This record gives sequence, structure tokens and C-alpha cells, in this order.
Amino acid sequence: MKPAPLLAALILGVAWGPRAEAAQTVVSLTFDDGSADHALAGRMLDQRGLKGTFYVNSSQLGSSGWYMTRADVDALYAHGHEIGGHTLDHLALDTIVSTEVVHQVCDDRRNLIAWGYAPDSFAYPFGSHDAAVESAVRGCGYSNARSVGDYFCPTCPKAETLPPLDVFAIRAPGSIAASDALADIEALVVDVENAGGGWVPLVFHHICAGCGGYSVTEAVLAGFLDWLKARDSRGTVVRTVREAMATPPPPAPAPAILSLSPSPARAGGPAFTLTVMGSDFAAGATARWNGAARATTFVSAAEVRAAIGAADIAGPGAASVSVANPDGQVSAMMSVGIVAPAPALVSLSSASVLVGSPGFTLRLTGANFLGVSTVLWNGQPRNAAFVDGGTLTTALLASELASARESAVAVSNPAPGGGTSAAAVFRVENPAPSLAVLQPSSATVGGPGFTLRLYGRGFIRDSAVYYNGRPRSTVFVSSAQLSAALMDNDLAPPSAGRVSVANPGPGGGNSSLTLLLIAPRAADPAFALRALYAFPNPARGAGTVAFRIQAGAADGVEIRVYDLAGRRVHSSSNFTSLGAFDDGNGGGAQLTFEHLWDVSGVATGLYTYVVTARKAGQADVGRSGKVGVVK
Repeated sequence: MKPAPLLAALILGVAWGPRAEAAQTVVSLTFDDGSADHALAGRMLDQRGLKGTFYVNSSQLGSSGWYMTRADVDALYAHGHEIGGHTLDHLALDTIVSTEVVHQVCDDRRNLIAWGYAPDSFAYPFGSHDAAVESAVRGCGYSNARSVGDYFCPTCPKAETLPPLDVFAIRAPGSIAASDALADIEALVVDVENAGGGWVPLVFHHICAGCGGYSVTEAVLAGFLDWLKARDSRGTVVRTVREAMATPPPPAPAPAILSLSPSPARAGGPAFTLTVMGSDFAAGATARWNGAARATTFVSAAEVRAAIGAADIAGPGAASVSVANPDGQVSAMMSVGIVAPAPALVSLSSASVLVGSPGFTLRLTGANFLGVSTVLWNGQPRNAAFVDGGTLTTALLASELASARESAVAVSNPAPGGGTSAAAVFRVENPAPSLAVLQPSSATVGGPGFTLRLYGRGFIRDSAVYYNGRPRSTVFVSSAQLSAALMDNDLAPPSAGRVSVANPGPGGGNSSLTLLLIAPRAADPAFALRALYAFPNPARGAGTVAFRIQAGAADGVEIRVYDLAGRRVHSSSNFTSLGAFDDGNGGGAQLTFEHLWDVSGVATGLYTYVVTARKAGQADVGRSGKVGVVK
């Protein structure tokens, strides 16, 4: 309400805007706020055959003793009076946020509809409104809205036009005040009659004596109603707002969607229930997903629930949701996003294979895989098959396994959402080489270079032969044979050359060391190494190994024992002479020497031993062999 003395209206009011074409004067008796004394006003109108429009605040009915009860409003409606909306709580609508405006106006109207009053007229509390508020009132289903206090300026009209210039800003004089005499109220009508007619929506609040500034006594109201009833002969009639507007009761409002939950939905997820919140849903309303009806549960005029299947959200994107009422009215569509989860790659069925392996199907295990997931191989997409949300497969060809390499494998889900998993590493690896036999197994100090043949397993074209830790020119013969060129300087001074094979990564590795014995040529044919053996071989437990050697006229014997890595684990010159003998083959007198090796301090394995015999004035001579230890 916008208060102003009626006397000012009488002094300043002049006609404005287009005049009504008809000379008739239409008076609407409107009562704001639903105060308890409006029940009395209704009875006074009934006694005179007049009808009024009562704007009520639905949430205040029956409270505090100041407001009408539902029974009072039912009685008014049953006697033909119009019931209009006035918000839930009588708030100034142009001072609150838009969502609260919708709540105050729409929920108030829903209450009135639920109670059977079919409201289509609205009055702004305090007359406060702007374009946004008017739009909200229209959107809530009202066909008109009345302001108050619009006549107090020199250029303002004495009456509203029919039809109004703006049906959502119907102009009215200021609220009838306690200071207004009966003549002042009558003058509002007389002025319009004298100006050629028009519409006069009069705004009343309390009907009582001494109960506030915006009140009128029962006597004044009775006098005015009697006077007004007698104006029929002058063409002045009393009509409700709806009758004055000549508008039929509005159709049921179209449903409207305010929110969806969950939103967004998770692509690839299970079936779920979509909750649709909004307004004006009717019993039997159907929710539509991309235009197709889904099984729907009606909860209330503000809520329906729809069953959404897993197939509806199999891939990322967006879906349109609408609600259709049984009368054919359909809400505007609201979009719900379908967001792909970020994929997680946990493991590969094979993390590595050897070079030359046949093609096979690689299985990727993880989580959040979709039918539209992509396998990325070193960042490039490749064909993949979707098995389920935790499994994808991709076929690897033999040609992709022909050479050693490392590849980064990841899974990508498309937008919206989505993303790329952390990468797993897939390796095509070279085999680890194994060296078994050297041919020849020994060489002579100072001899010329020669080609050394190596036999074993796991040799590849990139295998390299190492001699005493240095690479030698290597020729690949087969996966079981290599050859390497040894130079003259590799054969001096006398020693045991350490030979190994290395394959490059990924995979690959180094073979165990095999010793190539480099022995000097004996100057005295009688000084030579004959039999050399070790027993027991293999040695078991924590016992000893006896090494025996026959050497022609040797002054002393030394033994060195190496593990497969080439580390010396034992050495000694402590040999016991077991006596001399003549082998009968022209070799002359031979000496037999023995050395005992305590193996309790070494691990299970294969060991290489080198025995060197010495004689004054002669070059050392040596022999080698292998002995096993089993713990």
C-alpha cells in the first residue's frame, strides 16, 4: 500500500491517459491482507448484493487472531466473492531476491489453487513492484496485478482504463484511511462519473474503529455501500476485479522445471532416479528424457521423479528434460549434463614380452572405462574393445613386438568431464644372454689374435662380447652363437681372460663370466701340467674340495678360485706334494700335488679354478676347470 490522503487526490487529480470508451463507471471493492474483519465486510456486501475481491496472504490465515480463517475465506468464495493472491508473507517484492519473489508469489497461488479458489488476480504488497516482479507474477500464472496509490499527482488519472494500459500494473487510488470521511470516498467515484467514466479499484484494509491509520469504521463502510448501490441509475456498477477485466478463470498453469538432481549425471553409471523440482506439476505428469517418456512418480505439484536407465547415460554429453501434464501442457526443457568420469588404469595383463614374441591380446584393467573410452599408445589412439567398466582389450601384432622398445599405455575418456589416466609402461624386452662354452677355451701367451667362438642362449644382433670388461668386435651368428675378434695384446701377459656377453635394454643384461685361460708355452717339454681334477665335484654341505695336479718337475703350485661374476673367492700356494712318478709316456718324472679348499664360507654356485705350476727358469704353466658347491 502507498498511503496518501484522499483529499489530495480530489484536489490534484486530473484525467490522464486514454478515456474508457464507455461512459459506465466501474467500481471494484478490494480488501487487502485477509484481516479478520474482512469476514464482516463480506457479510455487509452480501446484504447489499455486492461482490468484492479479497487479496489474502495464505501463510497468515488463521494466525494471531488478526487474520481470517480458512473457513472465513471459504464462506467468502462460496458467496461469489473473488479470492486473489497477496504473497505468502506480505513482503515488498522489489526489495528481495528473485528466487524469494517466485517463492512468495507462486507458492501463495499454489496454496489458493489447492484450496479451490482459482485465483487469477494479484495485489502487490505496499504497491511495490518493478518489471522483474511483474514478470514473476505473470510467470506464476496470474492474469492481472493491482498496485495502489497511483492517483496523487497533477497529471495522474482519476480512473484506470478498461482494459488497463498494463494489466500487471493496474492503477488505484491510495488506500482508504481512517482520516477519510464518507464524502471523501464518495468523491472518488463522483469525479470519475463526471469525467466520463472509468474503472475505480478502491483499496480497503481494516473495518473497525480506532484500529490503525488504514481503517474505516463499519458505519462509514455501510454508508458508502448503501450510497454506491444507489448509483446504478447513473451507470455506476460494482464488479470484482476479474469481472471488471472480463477475464475468464485462467487455465491451469504450464508446468515449469526449476532444478534437476543429480545434475550432472555420471556417464557409464548405473540406472538412477532423477528428481525434478519445479511448479504446477499435475498428478499423472510424465517426465521426458530427450523427448521420450520415462516412468514417472508424482510426488507433489513441485516434485516428480523419473527412472533413468543406464543406457540413457552410457556416454558423455547432455540430455534435455521436460515435464508434460495430462492436459498436454509441457514445460520448457532443462538440460542435464552427462559427465564422463576420469578413467583409472591399474594394470596390464602383460607388462613385458620378449622380442620376437607372437602377437596377442593385451587386457587393460582399471575403473571408469566407457564404451567410448580410447586406448592411447604413446599418446596415439588405437583400436580397443570395451568389455566392461573395468576392462578394455587391444590387439598387439607380431610386427609390433619385433624390436625392443618401451611404450606408454593410457586410457582416455572424452569430455564433458573425462580425462586421461596415468600411463602404464609396456616393454618389448631383449632376452638376458647366457654364455656356456668358449671355443677355444684357452690360448697361449704371446700368440697371435684369433676369432673366439661363443655358444649359449639369448644372443641377439645387438649383443656385444666383452673381454676383461672391454667390448670386442662381435659377429651375430645365431641366437645360440656369437664370434669375437681377440687381438694380439689380449694374449699377454699370461692370465685368465674374463669373457661375457651383454644385451642392451629394455630387458637384456649381462651373462655370467667365463674364463679364457692364457697359458705360457713351456720351454722344457718335461715341465708340463698333466692331470688336474677336483673331488668331490660338486661338493655338498660344508666340507672340502681336494684339488690334485700332476706337474713335471714343478717347484711350486698356486690355485685361484673365481665365482661366476669373476670375483676371486679363494687363492693359495699351500699344496702338499704326494710324491713323484713316471707316467711311462716319455714325460719323465712327475710330481703330484694336492690342496684342500674349505667351502664352508662360500654360497651354492659354480666356481672356476685356475692352477698355475712354476719352475725356476721356466715360464709358468696353468690349467683351469669348474667345480660346483651345493649347500
